Amino acid sequence: RYFEQAISRSPDYALAHSALATCYGMLGESGQLPYLEAFTHQKQEATRAIELDDSISEAHAELANTAMTLDRNWPFAQAEFQRALELNTNAATNHEKYAFYLVRTGQLREAQAEIQRAVDLDPVSESTFHSEGFVYYFSRQYDQALAVAQTVKGLNINLPDWSFLLGNIYAAKGMYPEAIQAFERAGDGTYALGHLGNAYAREGREDEARQIIVRLEQHVQQNGIGNYEIALVYTGLNDRDDAFHWLDE
Repeated sequence: RYFEQAISRSPDYALAHSALATCYGMLGESGQLPYLEAFTHQKQEATRAIELDDSISEAHAELANTAMTLDRNWPFAQAEFQRALELNTNAATNHEKYAFYLVRTGQLREAQAEIQRAVDLDPVSESTFHSEGFVYYFSRQYDQALAVAQTVKGLNINLPDWSFLLGNIYAAKGMYPEAIQAFERAGDGTYALGHLGNAYAREGREDEARQIIVRLEQHVQQNGIGNYEIALVYTGLNDRDDAFHWLDE
């Protein structure tokens, strides 16, 4: 809302458009807005920022993010990330976002090196360590991801809620009771509920998993978010037909 107010007062304020693109991207990636809506707005704001000032590196990183999340245009995303890093190689968030691009394109070693650059550039940030944990998780290096979580506990920084990430790590390691406890701490957002239902199912607690599906269907009816998460629960239940149905949705 503050960035929107800034733009209403100064429509050609490029930095405000770039920052608003960041907000929409985070809302989409955290499941707080429907993905199509969030990433479409992110693309619009990043494009407008670049039109006003092509030298804003973060705007190029945000546009690259929409290329991979909205358009699945990997070559364009690569080019925009490179442009962002050329403009400002010292922006930790640019390296952070690029690391997730590398993960999604299967370049896991490069992704780990890239997220390490982000941590080196901003070693007191609550977000860079969190992203490092996710990069190791997506690289299937679960013990290393846990080690990152343990490391940051000893640092004097404001920490994000690690419950969701820890739940994912524990589930991947087959530690379902620990995963369930972590997802229960993560709240009742669609992401947490979907993974909680999946963990219930894999632990053999079918009735509780199906109760999660009911709750997720309510989210879908209310705000259009939760199709993927319902598919995730059905996957845990080994119900492939329903899982594919919700993935199609």
